[in-house]
Amino acid sequence: MRRRQAPELLCPNCAKAVPSQATGRCPHCGAMLAPPDPPLVSMARILCGRLRGSRAAQWLGTAGRVLGLYAAWLASCGIGLLNLIAMREAVLDLYVALRLSKWGYGAVANWSMFLFGLFWLVGAIYLETYYREGAARGRFLRRFLRATAVQAALLAFATMLIELAHRIA
Repeated sequence: MRRRQAPELLCPNCAKAVPSQATGRCPHCGAMLAPPDPPLVSMARILCGRLRGSRAAQWLGTAGRVLGLYAAWLASCGIGLLNLIAMREAVLDLYVALRLSKWGYGAVANWSMFLFGLFWLVGAIYLETYYREGAARGRFLRRFLRATAVQAALLAFATMLIELAHRIA
């Protein structure tokens, strides 16, 4: 049977490969060597930025930012869908509460869904660009909080209209 060779380590000082059996000091530069970390610990250190200059850390950092950006965008799209549903319900409840023509209800239901859906789609496309450019400029969190505040205000307004319609009826 073939014996497995121990993996080589990188010296933290000179970044040269050092045999894993080496203890104490690096044979190249004389720097103190620490015992090797378990795989999960080394991955955690990469994620935390201890090895900032390495390619893996740069790739993970970029991937994390992109995934975070699109996770926030999906959350904003979900809140936008809640706004769409709430605004449509508000319009239909107000239509019923004001006792308008029963023949126009279907048109209002269909057109409100179409228009609010169109606004949602345009908003989702705009927010993706808004978040991406904000991330490039270092203003992502501010832009995300601003957009979320506007969406929360719209949701509160729709809820207020629904309550008003229920009190009128």
